[in-house]
Amino acid sequence: MSLTSTEMRLKALRKKMAESNIDLYMVTNEDHHLNYFPPEYFHQLKYLTGCPVKDGVLLVTQENAHFWTVDSFGAAAREALKDTEIVVHIKDNPDDEISNLTDFFRAFSAATMQEILNGDISTSIDWEEGELDVKAEKKTLIGFDGRCFSFAFLDGIIREMETPYQMGAVNISPTIDLVGEIWKDRGELRPGNVYLYPELPDEDKSMIRHSDRLEERENLNSIAGRLSLIRKKMMGVAPEAGLPVIDLDDISWIFGIGGEGGDYGRLPLAYAYITMNEARLYLPQGSFSGKTRSKLEEAEVEICDYGQFYQSMENIREERVIIDPEACNASLALNFLFESEVGVISGANLISGERAVLSPEQMGGARKAALLDSIVMCQLMKWMDEGSGKEISLEKVKEKINQFRDPETFVSESRPVELEKYGNSVMVRFGSNYVNGTSTLARTIALGKPDPGVVYFNTVAVKAFMNVDASIFPKGILDSQFDCIFRKSFWNAMFDYEGPSGWNIGSRTAAASGPLWLDWSNPDGGTEIKCNMAVALCPHWGDITLESCYIFRSANKIAESVAPDRSKYIPKGMIISEATTLAPFDPRLIDFKMLSYREVMELKDYNDSIIDIFSQLEDEDMVKWLKKRFEIRIR
Repeated sequence: MSLTSTEMRLKALRKKMAESNIDLYMVTNEDHHLNYFPPEYFHQLKYLTGCPVKDGVLLVTQENAHFWTVDSFGAAAREALKDTEIVVHIKDNPDDEISNLTDFFRAFSAATMQEILNGDISTSIDWEEGELDVKAEKKTLIGFDGRCFSFAFLDGIIREMETPYQMGAVNISPTIDLVGEIWKDRGELRPGNVYLYPELPDEDKSMIRHSDRLEERENLNSIAGRLSLIRKKMMGVAPEAGLPVIDLDDISWIFGIGGEGGDYGRLPLAYAYITMNEARLYLPQGSFSGKTRSKLEEAEVEICDYGQFYQSMENIREERVIIDPEACNASLALNFLFESEVGVISGANLISGERAVLSPEQMGGARKAALLDSIVMCQLMKWMDEGSGKEISLEKVKEKINQFRDPETFVSESRPVELEKYGNSVMVRFGSNYVNGTSTLARTIALGKPDPGVVYFNTVAVKAFMNVDASIFPKGILDSQFDCIFRKSFWNAMFDYEGPSGWNIGSRTAAASGPLWLDWSNPDGGTEIKCNMAVALCPHWGDITLESCYIFRSANKIAESVAPDRSKYIPKGMIISEATTLAPFDPRLIDFKMLSYREVMELKDYNDSIIDIFSQLEDEDMVKWLKKRFEIRIR
């Protein structure tokens, strides 16, 4: 048996569990900043199990192992783990009694309480201050690295085991990194270098007046202005409280810093802590220049050592802190609750809603990034169409994408390359971080006669895209309401898909940066869509995905700058969605009988606009191929 096999690694993990008296250990792929796409250094599930899926939680005991993931990764997880002892559970599977991790802990709690009632677990009873206190003698210890799980996740588990947890029958230790102890060839996490993003030139600051909230946003081009806005929001919650920040997108926006040459691409590796009187930025030693330090100190930002963040949080002066349970890791939250004995105020993220509104400079960068990736996608589709489908592999597609990217402006991937084949159809999805912006997109191309199911899904998806492209909405519309508009085509076609239709993309990274989460079933009701926000819309069916990026703009501004002939038809107080992704939809994958005349004409105009781009680039060979494959001719 190979020393690198799943069995040997689980055996090594169980040995460490026994040494630490841990009965149950959990592992995920999240990093210490809860990044949506963590670097390879944190691909712990793949290391332990060989399973390459991103979303998942592995739970290991001395007797068995369970793996939870979502439906879209179910097939890949089952294939990767079919020859192992690990039992795969798909979220919300009605045929599985523990299809969710919370189901497992609910059942575990019930079993523990039954043992107590049966006398299998001894208890002691004390009378303290007029209350009966029952404590269990035997304890089950649950361990995990709390830096890699959100506080919301931990809170959900504790709620499911509330009674045995309060009795002491279950203890939780969120400070143990057992995977790190057995992963001998893990390598080092590369922090890279930190640099300051250039501020908007004075002559261009008047552009900010296009924003809907001039008074609030006109100073947000400076670190001091952004800190001032955050402190105003903190005043509304608890003026005496501190605000720890671990989200790298948030930190990048607040302090205007980016990363290069490290494992986080354009994001800096950093923590932050903000109060009414101070702002601390925790950076790896040697990752920044003297000029960067000087600029930050001019903005009254104190630079501290990244490695000292958790220790410093044990000694804060504030009596309370403000955290978003979804954006704060469990280790940090428990540090406040038990080590520092600091009061915790749980609430929504005070930062993501602000950084999601792009400045004019960021909008220009987003447009350019989307255009660059659209050009890459067209070149990739041409290569696939003119070659043999049998030669298409993930590694070859990655090679071609890197070949087609602009070397002068490309920085890093914003999302890993995905390749799925369904009959004669091939879906490719990827994202890129460029110097001034970020992008993500997916397209499917037919390399032969397509499967009717793929044609049906693509047609329905294209109808949805056409419905929202250049559509007008009232200001104040919520992301959940917008999702209903987008999904109308799918619901009319009698099917749906799991999860949200889309999410915010930021100016630094395309990876689900929030706060928009376009899901009609959002239990909180939804978040307001604001002008100058950008989103990625991504419906999916089986292995086939379509994805495009859009920017929401003020309608009167769009009328002035893009469609002056439509200005009289667009009332004030409205917003319009505008596609920034310009990669063609394959006519072979569209059933035109399902489209209205208006939808056909809009699709024709959309594909023609891509042909025009390559005409301006004077790429005659590409123009010829695009016309042959994607031009829609109306008889």
